[in-house]
Amino acid sequence: MSGELDQAICSGCITRENDQGHSMRTMILKQFKYLTKSLIENTEPDGHQKKFKMRFMDFVWSNKCNFQCVHCSPDVSSAIAAQKDLSSLYSLQGQEKSAFNLVDGIRPSFDEILELMSEVKSIHFNGGEPFLIDEYRKILVYLKSKKRTNVKIWLHTNGSMRDYKNNEIYSLLKSFSRVKISMSHDGFGKVGEYVRPGYNDNVFLESFKKMLEITEEVCPSVCVHGLNAAHIPDLLDWYKDNNIVSKFRVPSINVVTEPAFIA
Repeated sequence: MSGELDQAICSGCITRENDQGHSMRTMILKQFKYLTKSLIENTEPDGHQKKFKMRFMDFVWSNKCNFQCVHCSPDVSSAIAAQKDLSSLYSLQGQEKSAFNLVDGIRPSFDEILELMSEVKSIHFNGGEPFLIDEYRKILVYLKSKKRTNVKIWLHTNGSMRDYKNNEIYSLLKSFSRVKISMSHDGFGKVGEYVRPGYNDNVFLESFKKMLEITEEVCPSVCVHGLNAAHIPDLLDWYKDNNIVSKFRVPSINVVTEPAFIA
């Protein structure tokens, strides 16, 4: 509220803002600018809010994922965690896990999470791979049952899930009026396969077309790091050649800040 950022707690956003000019923090401030005055008026000096209402939820419910991206880690990729030679590079080990943080040592139940959604305006589904996480499907089912299909859904996917025949998330997303899909993508051809093990050009392109059936707001989300920085100009040409970008679909560029060996 003072306009000053804690250099330790906010270090992730500070680094991104210095490197690329924006972060999740600035995005949320812009999206909910209309609430700024009322939020400050309803917040005590110690940070306690008199009438708390959850407006935005950023979910990393599970690390369940089928990719082993070079800039990723076991806590957000079960595929990395399953490889002992990879997970040994990190302090966190173990296979699939829930990534939902504890609150005062207690993990909220799924029903308790749903109860917080009465005032939610926007939800971000991250992973892991959201199309593999059943809790996200349940949330969409819940919102639809409450006739809250005007909630904005923002979903990150690696673009590998081609078979939606038995995947209810895909059909559920069509029910929502505001959907944004970010497709993680750091390169094509051999570069793409190297930096995102599990990736395939044809699968990505097919998935991209499938996502356009849900919403026009589909765009690549590119992580730039030491292993693909020189590839970015070719990647942008590839997007143009495959009709992935337009004046309405602009790639999101994210500068990788860790791990240190590729940042």
